[in-house]
Amino acid sequence: MDIVSAQIFQELELISSEYTRVLNNHEGTIPANYVDIKYLPISYLNQDKMYNKFKELYMTAGGSRTYMIAASGINPEDYFAVCDEEISDKLDDKYQPHATSYTLSDSMDKTNPLNNEGINNEGGRPEKAQDDLSFNGSVTKTKQDNNKVKPSTK
Repeated sequence: MDIVSAQIFQELELISSEYTRVLNNHEGTIPANYVDIKYLPISYLNQDKMYNKFKELYMTAGGSRTYMIAASGINPEDYFAVCDEEISDKLDDKYQPHATSYTLSDSMDKTNPLNNEGINNEGGRPEKAQDDLSFNGSVTKTKQDNNKVKPSTK
């Protein structure tokens, strides 16, 4: 199916290129206002895969939000129009998101939000000081002589 899809998208590229040329010649469009028709290589078969690719690009490299929305199957212009309307209606102020561990804390983007000494923003359990380490609980032993090994500092 991937081979067939690739061939279809290749044919669409040729058709769109020719259609673009004819349209611009017919309208007498100057290069500054040149109309260019492009198709994203997305089908129902690869929609999830392409969406994940665009999402990963957006999250890691600041990729295109428009491509990501288009890959989801939603018209980006419609999506942005609704987003603009929600912003102008101040829906985020009127309807707060549900309080979850994801939305409740905003401390990960701040350095030491509570101004506590010795606190970092790496997440997880705080590390113990060297003096506080003990052999309570399970102890790691070496395979050779069953000697006690100093526990991890994490």
